[in-house]
Amino acid sequence: MRLKYRLEAEKIVNKKTVIFEWIIIVFYFLLSIIFLVTGLVFFNKGSSYFNNLVFAIKDENGGELAKSASEQENTAFSFTAWTELKNEYASDASGTRRCNTDIIFICGSSHSLLPFGKNIPIEDKKGCIAGSKVVEKLFGTHNAEGMEILWNNNRWVIRQVVKEPSDLLLVQASGLTDKISFDKISVALPESTDKKLAGEKLASYYGITGYPLRWDYLYGIGWLREIVPGKWSDFDGWKQNMQEYKKAVDIIKNTEKSTIETTGLSYKRKGYWMVIAGIILLAAGSFKIVSKIPVRNKNFLLKTGKKYLHFFKI
Repeated sequence: MRLKYRLEAEKIVNKKTVIFEWIIIVFYFLLSIIFLVTGLVFFNKGSSYFNNLVFAIKDENGGELAKSASEQENTAFSFTAWTELKNEYASDASGTRRCNTDIIFICGSSHSLLPFGKNIPIEDKKGCIAGSKVVEKLFGTHNAEGMEILWNNNRWVIRQVVKEPSDLLLVQASGLTDKISFDKISVALPESTDKKLAGEKLASYYGITGYPLRWDYLYGIGWLREIVPGKWSDFDGWKQNMQEYKKAVDIIKNTEKSTIETTGLSYKRKGYWMVIAGIILLAAGSFKIVSKIPVRNKNFLLKTGKKYLHFFKI
């Protein structure tokens, strides 16, 4: 009688254990889906900041390129010359409220840098885009469109307030090309464009002495497409492309990031690690399921798998 009760108790405990294990497995899979979906959303949002090609140029080219940006009707490329000045003081129109921020000065379309939201065209010499933190400090409100920002006796009218980057202050400087030294250009490119080839053509067209900043190489595998040579058997091509990739990564790791680039990389980094976490959770859940399959069934699955593999080889 005691043995019977003990066996029944063990069955109940085993049943509860099995139910608990399946709950854990379902939890793993649900959590992995959440991490994977959220990670992809973050990663794609971060990647949207780097759809265009950024080129670092030497100071002596900046003035000429800014002039070219102002005369783009007959040029082969649509680009924007720009630079970012760190720790600058901006104020409201009266000068009573000030804040310390990094200011991006552009000569060209703002969509070449920030490819969403309102566009500040090169003709709008008094237009600017400000982040929510900047306008909060200067005006005490986020409803600041149409208000003026003052920097070094120059005034700009806020065309749009953006939530991200919240500390952004991007101003059209097409009327200040004689006062601002531009050291970067951003080229507007369609999504399917080969950035490596586009960079080479741009450098050749304008005689640029500089180098592309391939922020899209970080936290992703899209760069793998560019290291594949024309022929798979071209080992010298593999080697050369890999060396160019490593050089490009070394450059961006040692390059100071702008406000826009910092925000984009932050999203890509979060998305990358969330996807990795999702894959690990998915693998853990799958391992738990496989570990619950009886040995006899495992052997059957292995034999069936080998059978189909042999079929496809034939």
